[in-house]
Amino acid sequence: HRVDRRQRQMCIRDRNKAQQDVVYRIDADGLDGLVYEGRREVRALAGEVLAIPVELSIDAEKLPSSTNEITFHIRATDDDSIHNDASSRFIGPSVR
Repeated sequence: HRVDRRQRQMCIRDRNKAQQDVVYRIDADGLDGLVYEGRREVRALAGEVLAIPVELSIDAEKLPSSTNEITFHIRATDDDSIHNDASSRFIGPSVR
């Protein structure tokens, strides 16, 4: 039995507004069974604008609709006050 998986490639953009280099941890949620594939941790120099390619996948049967809200979470690994959440959409096939 073959499972039909849907994959989407996205690019997360964020700016390190801190005065020092920061290591960020990245994750995504919003759909049951959503799998984040890509670098979990990235280092950003002070003031650097990051463009991080990521890939998300999910079993097609777990998509509740053709347009699904997800959230990316970016957090500094050593400072909880440095964080950013960004809403996005996981576009899937039309649900009948």
